[in-house]
Amino acid sequence: MNDSTLDFLAVNLSKIETIAGGLPRISQRSGLKMKAEEILLLIDKARRAAFDMKAELIRSEVRLSRTEIRKRKGSETGGRNDHAIFLAVSD
Repeated sequence: MNDSTLDFLAVNLSKIETIAGGLPRISQRSGLKMKAEEILLLIDKARRAAFDMKAELIRSEVRLSRTEIRKRKGSETGGRNDHAIFLAVSD
């Protein structure tokens, strides 16, 4: 699932939450109120899941970026460690 899909999901969940939040004001019947509360709980769970998925995607991208940086550093030094090069020069 890409970022735009997750953003779309979060925005639409907010819209649904607004509508469901208005249900108890429309009617005071206890059954309707219970349904509205159930909808709000489900929306909250879905929103948390969407944001957790987005956070995991971001963490994955950061890990990939760090791995790519390490690979580039390794190829620039011929695969040797930067510290080893510094020690060899300072001896």
